[in-house]
Amino acid sequence: MCFEAVIVELKALGELSGRERAQVINYLKATGLEVALLINFGARSLEYERLILTKQSVSSAKSADNHKSTDCAEWS
Repeated sequence: MCFEAVIVELKALGELSGRERAQVINYLKATGLEVALLINFGARSLEYERLILTKQSVSSAKSADNHKSTDCAEWS
């Protein structure tokens, strides 16, 4: 956790999967925080995602070259 406002999860995996994203989403739910960074140093180049948890949805801004923003899941 950084500045008691952002969760930072560091990984060293070949690639990130839904399992890692789900883990970070659970951390957000458990702490009541809204922002997390998922950083992977194990891939050929650095991968990172910013996950934002709100009451309506969970969204992810990926570090891929196309810089897409997608919804991971929705919950009530």
